[in-house]
Amino acid sequence: RGTALVAYLASLGADTVPARLAAAAAWRPDSRVPLAPAAATQLFQRLCSPCHGVGGRGDGPLATRLILRPGDWQVAPFRHVPPQEEPEVALSRIIKFGLPGLTMAGHEYLADAEIVGLARHVRLLHHEVDRGSAAIPSP
Repeated sequence: RGTALVAYLASLGADTVPARLAAAAAWRPDSRVPLAPAAATQLFQRLCSPCHGVGGRGDGPLATRLILRPGDWQVAPFRHVPPQEEPEVALSRIIKFGLPGLTMAGHEYLADAEIVGLARHVRLLHHEVDRGSAAIPSP
């Protein structure tokens, strides 16, 4: 019965996936009034550091429980920011909608100001690394 329940729950909304992915890809945050840096730091500590760690090193207390640990933003390029995208917009999309198929959950309930503040905080934690031909880092 548990397997049937899991299959049923997984099927819910399956017919809306293409539309939801298209909407997420088209979304751009309103970046005119982002969260203040100190408030963004506090929000990161509360929502993100359990997995990503306080300094964005992928060493939060929950990181060892994940199949794919978060990257260490101080030594590696972001994994999921396409080179052709603006980093702030790409990071904002990841924060808002998560990464389908991975353990990075979306935070659609956050206001654009909070999302942009978090994206900017994440970029501050990312130390520039030699990206070779890549124009933009990836998380």
